[in-house]
Amino acid sequence: HSLYLKMSTFVLNVEENVKILLESSPPSDGAASCTAMLLANVHCQLGECILYDDINDTILWTDIYGKKFYKLPLSGTDGVVVSCTKRLSSSMLCAFALTTRNNVYLCAWHNGFQLFDLETNKSLSDYSTGEDVCPLQLPTRLNDGRCDSSGRRFICGGYFGEKPNAYMKVFKVELNKKKNQLVHSSILDKIQVTNSLCFSPDESKMYLADSPTRQIHVHDYNKETGEIDNKRLVYTESLGVPDGSCCDAQGYIWNAVWRGGAGPSMVHRIDPNTGEIVFTVHMPDSTSQVCCCCLGGKDLDVLFITTASEGRDGEKEPHAGGIYAAKVGFKGRKEGRFVVT
Repeated sequence: HSLYLKMSTFVLNVEENVKILLESSPPSDGAASCTAMLLANVHCQLGECILYDDINDTILWTDIYGKKFYKLPLSGTDGVVVSCTKRLSSSMLCAFALTTRNNVYLCAWHNGFQLFDLETNKSLSDYSTGEDVCPLQLPTRLNDGRCDSSGRRFICGGYFGEKPNAYMKVFKVELNKKKNQLVHSSILDKIQVTNSLCFSPDESKMYLADSPTRQIHVHDYNKETGEIDNKRLVYTESLGVPDGSCCDAQGYIWNAVWRGGAGPSMVHRIDPNTGEIVFTVHMPDSTSQVCCCCLGGKDLDVLFITTASEGRDGEKEPHAGGIYAAKVGFKGRKEGRFVVT
């Protein structure tokens, strides 16, 4: 790959890999698995919150510990655009949501929520008001998050930083339009590692994992209030721990399995009604820390996967932290966009 510096932005040329990916064929009907390809060997420390921006035909993700924000346009010749602005270098971008304004994101920094233009390095709102989302300070922080399809709220929860007996919360973030102020409040008061946060197609259900338990649960989701209740078990992961997820147009959960050095990892497609694994996307190599996934591309049928190099031996896992992808033949759904005025 060629790598060159452009102001505070690096660009990694992966045009040929993108072309190969988009021209590939999906698995045959009835196939139970396929193998991803390495799309960009970007060596993220902790690649997370991968999303498809359908308006700009671009894949976006964050490297939480590397303090960088990535864009990969799927059309054109820009390659991977890596932003490492002053704001990013001083905070961890743990999750984010698309908004109704181009290049403006609802950012979950490690300690709060804010509307921010990552292109120009400008804040467009104060931090959201509400209780302290990170009262125990670093290494506890915010973690996984997602906007619902109405664009009225962003749901995001915390990570306990491996502190003994520490717990975090899951919050809903909304915009008070009268005051033009972000506000947040808790919808779940006890969780250690928020992951797998996604919604069923009709958004009557919200899926959520507390990763150390290895379990993904479903909650009834009130679209009017953003509250959740009636928690039920959907799936227990035996090969690792459930990390980030997305939900496809048929309502199946795609879950990234974090194995932490215990062998090559994968993404499972899970039937939410039975807990059965119906399809698996395997890594093509030894990469063991798969973090998050999204379905993107113009037909929403390509699975994009982030991984992490944190704590791994580069000789044993040379592509850890890379971005992988596979045309899977199952259709995803457009990401919700947080409505801003």
